[in-house]
Amino acid sequence: MTNRPGRPASIRTRNFLRKLSDSEAAILAHAGQGDISAGFRNLLDWYCQSVNDKKIADQLVSNSPPAK
Repeated sequence: MTNRPGRPASIRTRNFLRKLSDSEAAILAHAGQGDISAGFRNLLDWYCQSVNDKKIADQLVSNSPPAK
């Protein structure tokens, strides 16, 4: 993916419009059981959970006793 010219990125952005490639639309539709918007939300949820799971796993490893 490349950044394209347009409005500067902002953490406060709530709405955005971009053209999806056929493969991007297919991925989102599959993730949302045919609903691209639901697929987008599902992928965001999955990403957040993955990041949190990694943080928890990293914390468990760092708190475990050294191997003998």
